[in-house]
Amino acid sequence: NGYSVITDLIIFDNAAYSHGGGVYSNPMNSSTIPNFLDCKIINNTSQKGGGMFLNTTTIITNTIIANNSADVSGGGLQLHNLSRNKSLFPNCTIENNSANGQGDGVYGLLGSSISNINFMNNGVSWLNSDNSNIVDATSNYWGHPSGPYHQSQNPAGQGDSVNVYVNVNPWLTAPNTDAPPIP
Repeated sequence: NGYSVITDLIIFDNAAYSHGGGVYSNPMNSSTIPNFLDCKIINNTSQKGGGMFLNTTTIITNTIIANNSADVSGGGLQLHNLSRNKSLFPNCTIENNSANGQGDGVYGLLGSSISNINFMNNGVSWLNSDNSNIVDATSNYWGHPSGPYHQSQNPAGQGDSVNVYVNVNPWLTAPNTDAPPIP
């Protein structure tokens, strides 16, 4: 297994007709794991995965994914390849992304758990597209100390919302200070 590391890159103001306005991650060699470190993925557009479309396991660390949009799904990120996608997003900020269809922040199923992410001003921060699997999204900040709106786990939450196939409890009541600051 190899890693391709992309560090300190700004991916800004790009557009793609179909998938991945800023990044389309679909390596020819499935043993290579793309790794984004200290990057900014801002103001990109596409039909699916405005900021990023991840069709393979990808590691995204200390990265800002903000102000991206999608016509269909995954304003910030779209995860594809169902539960085989074991992407990780430690210490990231996913903020102010939008989708005209589903999943303003993130759309898709993730085969691994995520934590220590700041989700803010995305509307629906995570929409899990697979109702047979629950995404473990505990210990994240959802834009408000009361946590995310979750139909059964936190109906009084005033932060970004998630659908019922995302486990959010417990959540952070303040932003993760190890994640990059809001742009």
